Amino acid sequence: STRSAMSKRYGKGAKVEVEEEEEDRGAKSSTVSEMLTDWNSVLVVVVLIALLCMGCITMWVNQGGSISTYVATHGVQKVISLDNARDATSAAQSKDKEDLLETYAAVDSIERAVQHGNIAGARLILNQLVTTKTISESDIVALAKLIDDAEAENPIADIGECRAQDALDFVVEKGGKFVMDESAEAKEAKDKEKEYGVMMADFDHDKEQADGRGRGIAALKEMKEGEVLMEIPAAAMMTSLNAAASPALAKVFKEQKQIKPFVQLALYLLREAHDKESVHRRHICSFPLHVPLPFLWADSDLPPDFIADAKTTAGRLVVRQLVDASYNMTVPLLTEKYPEVFPAEMFSPSKWSWAISIILSRAIPLKKSFMGGISFEDPTNLDPETLLDQLNEVKKDDGVYPAIAPMFDMLNHEGSASLRCNYSLKSDGTMQVITGPSGLKRGYEIAVTYGTHLCGTMPLNRYGFVLQPCPGDEAPATEEEPPAVEGGAAPEEAAEEAA
Repeated sequence: STRSAMSKRYGKGAKVEVEEEEEDRGAKSSTVSEMLTDWNSVLVVVVLIALLCMGCITMWVNQGGSISTYVATHGVQKVISLDNARDATSAAQSKDKEDLLETYAAVDSIERAVQHGNIAGARLILNQLVTTKTISESDIVALAKLIDDAEAENPIADIGECRAQDALDFVVEKGGKFVMDESAEAKEAKDKEKEYGVMMADFDHDKEQADGRGRGIAALKEMKEGEVLMEIPAAAMMTSLNAAASPALAKVFKEQKQIKPFVQLALYLLREAHDKESVHRRHICSFPLHVPLPFLWADSDLPPDFIADAKTTAGRLVVRQLVDASYNMTVPLLTEKYPEVFPAEMFSPSKWSWAISIILSRAIPLKKSFMGGISFEDPTNLDPETLLDQLNEVKKDDGVYPAIAPMFDMLNHEGSASLRCNYSLKSDGTMQVITGPSGLKRGYEIAVTYGTHLCGTMPLNRYGFVLQPCPGDEAPATEEEPPAVEGGAAPEEAAEEAA
């Protein structure tokens, strides 16, 4: 992410102890000596000193802000930098730093849990913070509100019962395949998930090595070039064709012919997400609750280098226009005319933003031929600019429709042709992912290309990441080298940690 790091500290305040000294104070002024002869004055001085010390320590810990204030402005995530922390010379100060780190880790875990829909997990971590009394009551209220708001605006029904790994079983039940792990460990395991040769993994689990890739798919066995990793059948995908064929939506779309394919998919996605019995339930459970696309950022949060990039800023505006226009041209009409099909509470602006962000970041463009075959189309067919032109009748969709393929939609981008895997589409619409020239080692990430033309900030507004500068572009001057976010081989520990 290009968002600027915000350095704030939160945690337990250091315990202040004020000891009265009985030594001679002959060097003090006569005024002070007179005050000390009165025990009431002594008590006042002690209290004042204690309050002063506590105030200084509080300022050192909080540095002018509280979790509630920061959450209200930026959300829950904070970055606590030890580089900027005051050097600790005592055991008490070292303990304070440990407390700060533990508090940061806990609050960061709450954010990650909320993003991935683990509301119960977020509440459990918050309860631990309450038990250990590491944050104030007002901060607890702010974090609780964040979790409550996320739950209220959560588009996925009963998300606490979701298991993202169930997406693998869903693909297999629809006729798909995954390479299998034939190791002795997998054969002995009772859990069927252990038999799959691929798994979901968090490649940012190690904060020191994190490069922004987040969740992805890792290989659980070593593979050579040209081996098939997975096959995703068309029956497992969510597409606008599914939407148009669904009993609940077919009549509506026949009557409202102006609704574009990507809007049809957004409507279908929200309806299915709210339905616990949806056929796509296990696929939807693998979706994040938040995709960090810039159109969701507040204007006040935009970092200077983002604002300075005219193309990226203009691209962010295009996405906002796409989200707003697609909502305003569609949702009010449908919720009023077909309230039983489109209940207003299912289609709030925030839920619509979530649906569009899922489509932008995860969908692929497909096209069905007159002979019934299905083919890949240029990825730019789903660029925000193209979709906005379609919405405004400047361009036609030419039969291209968006599709979200389970498991494939979690593969991250890799720019290196030797490191990335390849994918293709059979005539029946089954998607294949095949190992590339370098093959794969156990624990390495399975990544593909989102487009060989991508570089610099080009993918930021659609996918939420940046790449190395485009040829001819100068890298922005920074105090330290920013971490690369381009995909690639991941250490085996990433997969093992996620397991």
